[in-house]
Amino acid sequence: MIEKLKRFYIDKDLTDEIEIDEDMYHHIKNVLRTKIGDKFIFINDSEVGEYQFYFGMKRSGIFTLNNKKSHEILDYKLNVYLGILQREYFDTVMEKLGEIGVTNVIPVITKRSIQTVNNNTVERIKKLLIKGALQAEHDFLPSLDAVLNISEITPNTDNNFLLYERKESKNRMEIGSKSVSLVIGPEGGFEEDEIELLSDKGFVPVSPIKGVLKAETAALLFAGYAKILIDTF
Repeated sequence: MIEKLKRFYIDKDLTDEIEIDEDMYHHIKNVLRTKIGDKFIFINDSEVGEYQFYFGMKRSGIFTLNNKKSHEILDYKLNVYLGILQREYFDTVMEKLGEIGVTNVIPVITKRSIQTVNNNTVERIKKLLIKGALQAEHDFLPSLDAVLNISEITPNTDNNFLLYERKESKNRMEIGSKSVSLVIGPEGGFEEDEIELLSDKGFVPVSPIKGVLKAETAALLFAGYAKILIDTF
């Protein structure tokens, strides 16, 4: 059984003995004031392992495996299609979506969104998603999918919702299974023709609360609400 311990993502196989160096080792050894025998969780793209600190050197340390397991097999799917925001907001949302427990995040280019995402941005927000998942002690890592144009989005879960704050009548998100997708616009929301496009594809417009929220607020509020619906289904 994997204990609830401080977690770190590593891009290497979880072998019986691993060497951790540079910035991560400095954090483990000096910031956390680690002693020989202290335990940590290391997680890669497929496994979760409990290790203990075995031997320390000046710039690196050796950790030995106690036990490991594969990523948790999830009984739900929660996709968030999110209009690309300015960096300060996008970064915060990505980390918190990782904490909430979304399974897939898909950045979307819309008429009112940021129009380009370079490789550095992709790497940065992927790290933030993982950071959020580690903070929440999830035994899986969320996936950052390829950037899509809004015209490329297609419904691929049982429950497909379009968050639309300008909808005249308020209605709740109600799910019939643990398979959910949310489409959330950028700052300024969607254009009317984008709403029509997504509605025609099968996304159900919903407006669960009164008021107009900022994009980053809407993303976290409704992703969190969807996760509650899933967990209590």
